[in-house]
Parts: sequence; structure tokens; C-alpha cells
Amino acid sequence: MLTQDAIWISLSAFAVAATCSLMGYYLTLRKQSLFGDALSHSLLPGLVLAFVISGSIGGLPMLIGAIVAGLLCSFLIEEIRNQSHIKEDTSMGIVFTSMFALGVLMLSQVGANVHLDTQCVLFGELLFVPLEDSVNVLGINFPEPTAQLILSFGIVSLFCKLFHKEFIILAFHEGVAKSLGLPTKFLHYLMMALASIAIVASFELVGAILVIGFLILPPSFGKLFFSTFKGIYLSGLAMSAFSIVLAIPLSFSFNLNPASLIIVLQFLIFVVVFTIKYLSSTRNSQNLSARGRHHA
Repeated sequence: MLTQDAIWISLSAFAVAATCSLMGYYLTLRKQSLFGDALSHSLLPGLVLAFVISGSIGGLPMLIGAIVAGLLCSFLIEEIRNQSHIKEDTSMGIVFTSMFALGVLMLSQVGANVHLDTQCVLFGELLFVPLEDSVNVLGINFPEPTAQLILSFGIVSLFCKLFHKEFIILAFHEGVAKSLGLPTKFLHYLMMALASIAIVASFELVGAILVIGFLILPPSFGKLFFSTFKGIYLSGLAMSAFSIVLAIPLSFSFNLNPASLIIVLQFLIFVVVFTIKYLSSTRNSQNLSARGRHHA
């Protein structure tokens, strides 16, 4: 039976999956999964700078710092790609490694004097959620990171609902979006800003490195079964929930990092389902070929 602490940890992990996989759907649809990786690493300088200015490791300053860093990352990638012969994946590598390295240097200097742990930023501290200060919402005391995640999910899902059709058109063909008069630049940077919100809300719990798994694995799993947004998103969430329910008790029992274990379980589930579907598809193709030869 799950303890109250384990329930809060599981709810927080599910909120991470719900928020990140929502933006992950659009990024994978645009064939820009690595953009999520670039963003997750590039936000670090903005977070550290926001801390230096505000003296706080949470709340609005960190969100603003993350959004500014995310937009700067996106702008630099686009400019390098557009103003040179360098391809998008190479420009991503140039920008995100440089910004991440700068963030680590800044963090090592700031973290020497205050409680801002490099390991926490890189890998998260999901097990410490119940120890955080609580926020009273409708008479229920939520741990502060959980409340922030739920708020972030509300903001991200609201904008995704408002601009869903435009995001889909932009994802399939930017040229068509332009011919329809859609503000493609605005939509691109809005998408990056929303992805930044999703990532920074998850930073404290799963870290800068593992958050990419929450962005990519759930929608990738959903695409094995469905082609619609609702089917992909909900099936990805179901897989995430199953992984979380398995991972949290195991992480307590064997003293493992829960975020890492969740990602590993999601990957294993993806591989098993992918293999089963591939073998089934191969068998069906062989049966159809055999029937064709028989009738011939």
C-alpha cells in the first residue's frame, strides 16, 4: 500500500508526464524532438540568472528566466540555420551545448554559497516532494512543486487548446501555414515558450537531463497505436501512469532515483510493445504474401 508521501510523489511525477508529453506531442509531430533536448539544457543559464537577480529558487522569476532563455535558444538556432549553410540539428548542438556549459559554470559559482545543488538541477529530487512547503488549494495542502506543476499544466493546456489547429498546420507544413496567413514566427516562439514552461516546472523534480524522456517517450508510445491527438496523448499518459505506479515503490525499496527508473520502465514498455507490433506486422505480411502466391 502506498504511503501518503508516495502518493504525492506519484501525483507529482504524473503531473510532469502530463505537462511534458503535451508539448512533446507537438515537438515530435514537427520532427523536432531534439528541440526539446536543446531547450531542457539551454534553460539553465536563465534559471541561474533569475536566481541571482531574485534570490529565489522558485516562483515567477524562475519561470521568466526559463522562458527568456528558451526563446533565446530558439532564436539563436533559427538564426544560425537561416543565415548559414549549417543544418538545424548542427545549430541545435552548437547552441544547447554552449548554453548548458555556461549554465553549469554559473551554477557552480552560485551554488558554492547557497543551497542550489548541481546534482538536483541535473537529475532532480522527486523523493523530496513531500518535504517541500505546502500550498493550500481549495482546502487541500499540496506540496509546492506539485501545485506549480498543476498550474503549469493548466497554462500549457489552455494555450494548446486555443492554438491546437494552428500548431498542427505548422507542424505538418510551414509553407502551407504561411500561405494560409498564419503568423508562423509567433506560433513557433509561442510553442517554444510553452515548452519552456513545461520543462522548468519539471526541473526541480526530474532535472534537466531526464525531462527529455518525459517529453518524447509518452507521445512516441502513443503513436504505436493511434494517429489522432487524443489517442496518442491519452495512451501515452496511461503508459506513464503504469510506469510511475511501478517505479515509486521500487525506488523506495531499492534506494533508486525514481525519475530515472520511470524513464527506464517507459523505455522497456516501448521496446516490448514495439517488438510485438513489429513481429505481428511481419507475420501478417508473410501470411498475405503466402496467400497471394497460393491464389496465383
